[in-house]
Amino acid sequence: MERAINNTMKTIAEYTSLNEYELFKIQHFNNTNSTYPEKTLTCLFEEQVNKTPHNIAAIFKDTNITYIELNRKANKIARYLKDNGLGSKICVAICLNKSLNALIYMLAVLKAGASYVFIDPNYPLERIYLMVRNSQCRFVISGLGIKGHLISSFISIQEKHNKKEKLAIDVFGVEEVDIELERYSGDNLSSVNTTEDLAYIIFTSGSTGVPKAVMVQHNSIVNCIFAIRNIISFKEHDVSLLLASLSFDISVVEYFLPWFSGAQVVIADEQVQKNPELLCNLIAAHNITFMQATPTTWQMLNNFGWCGKEDLKAVTAGEAISKKLATEIITKVYKLYNGYGPTEATIYTTMGELKANIDITIGKPITNCKVYITDKSFNLMPVGVGGELCVSGLGVARGYIDNEKLKENSFLNNNPFITKNESNKERYGRIYRTGDQARYLQNGEIEYLGRVDQQVKIYGHRVDPIEIETNLLQNHLLNACAVITKPGLNYQNVLIAYVVPKDLSVLTNKQEAHRDLVSFLKSKLPEYMIPNNFVFVDNLPLTSSGKIDRKKLGKFPLSRPALLIKYYPPITNTEKMVHAIWKEVFQIDNIGIDDNFFDLGGYSLLVTQTYNLLKKNDFHISIVDIFQNPTIRLFSKHVDTYSINKGT
Repeated sequence: MERAINNTMKTIAEYTSLNEYELFKIQHFNNTNSTYPEKTLTCLFEEQVNKTPHNIAAIFKDTNITYIELNRKANKIARYLKDNGLGSKICVAICLNKSLNALIYMLAVLKAGASYVFIDPNYPLERIYLMVRNSQCRFVISGLGIKGHLISSFISIQEKHNKKEKLAIDVFGVEEVDIELERYSGDNLSSVNTTEDLAYIIFTSGSTGVPKAVMVQHNSIVNCIFAIRNIISFKEHDVSLLLASLSFDISVVEYFLPWFSGAQVVIADEQVQKNPELLCNLIAAHNITFMQATPTTWQMLNNFGWCGKEDLKAVTAGEAISKKLATEIITKVYKLYNGYGPTEATIYTTMGELKANIDITIGKPITNCKVYITDKSFNLMPVGVGGELCVSGLGVARGYIDNEKLKENSFLNNNPFITKNESNKERYGRIYRTGDQARYLQNGEIEYLGRVDQQVKIYGHRVDPIEIETNLLQNHLLNACAVITKPGLNYQNVLIAYVVPKDLSVLTNKQEAHRDLVSFLKSKLPEYMIPNNFVFVDNLPLTSSGKIDRKKLGKFPLSRPALLIKYYPPITNTEKMVHAIWKEVFQIDNIGIDDNFFDLGGYSLLVTQTYNLLKKNDFHISIVDIFQNPTIRLFSKHVDTYSINKGT
């Protein structure tokens, strides 16, 4: 890499031992130049409003809004925000649950010339504070119900960490803003942005213990949206499902793809994501024809017995999908596409259609993006040979906010692989090193091979276990810790924390320590980063070089988490049957009948697996019964009571 940085005038051939034919193939695979609308997000949306003003733009529960209504309300809000100090080059944190309001305010922020960052209001307050501070937001938009709580929490957190630091933030409650809108014009505002202005900031897990803020521009998003539109042939009659969390970047496709096509987006609330019965009903009720989901969600639907939808254009993304699951989903949808892309390369870098019983690939580079596979010395690898996947093109993000060292390590400003006759040198001048391993196949598709580092995907979110470890070690109880992943049910990653207490007497009272650690992490990290299990040990195994032996940790058997609930074995026949099913699901033997399903590490996919096993054993239940009766004792009592009432 040092050669590439210091010798920017060298050509591609000087950085590789590939012969001319091998070079030609890689250049051919990367021949992705294409025209795209060189306009801002708001300009393209307003053009669509003029084309289809009375089409439905969005639906949330029992409320829908047309393009012209959405546009006028967003314009009013934008004017209000500008009157209250919002302008271009400013970032706004939108701290709202997924809803129609969240999308309207996002559009308003862009129309005002600013950029946005979605922050889940259910995140720990300290995490929200860090995200607001690290994205350099001056404004926060929230519900009126949590506005005061946010302000008071921000003040107390500032005082706790640094009394001199004063975060100057204005917090707007949407209910307060809506009252003022009548006096504002609904006409379009004059555009103040260029295509290279910042559109949004999105966070990924960081090895320093602090999430990284990635800056993404208008042109990067526009290029991605139109590339995907062409690949899947998205049309005005299609209906997109907004299923992903708004803080997950694939959600951007779910609302801007329909909005650039005159189509509608149906917004799924948070409960739908976790409940396959509700999700199946929503897909059918609104005739969804475009849906993105992680393999975890596709597996959840498949386990539930979803019959599929023959006109559904489906995308799997966020984590690797198994060949078995892909083959099963392919039979239930119109087409299944596999999308790949790090946050730093704007949602999707590659995409391809998956075929039944064919090896899984992540497809080919999308338009105006190039993919290079390199070795550790930054030499190009020939077709068929694995290496680090590097990306150049319009998708490459601007970088990280206030993290120049990390930016320099990940983003290279001089692309040594540009050919002499490349007509768009500026477009492909920068490279992002993903840390993912992959290889080109002979047909130009790319096979994903895993990570270079320890980062993993949990429910589609990129997670660095070191960030969890860094936060854990801030707890007064611990002397050392290590967080690893193990394959859980259907090979989904689950997080396991091995912890060494400072005082070994803690090992005799693990329940209270377990409670403290879970509570401590929940105050700092989002739910998907909380380990499924905490294993207390007196020391961590080390390699001959003195590093933590993570492979050996992975061989440690799992046991019942150190819950505060006293262990009681199953007694009744129903309890014994349910207990046997829970043992199979959690792969843990000593589960007590008062242990909470979710305290044991249960999540939506495990709920559906449990539901299916219960049904196979002639339990006549709904999936909601598991959520409402989350212990073996409660569930068994519910089942027995139902059976008595039915006379069975």
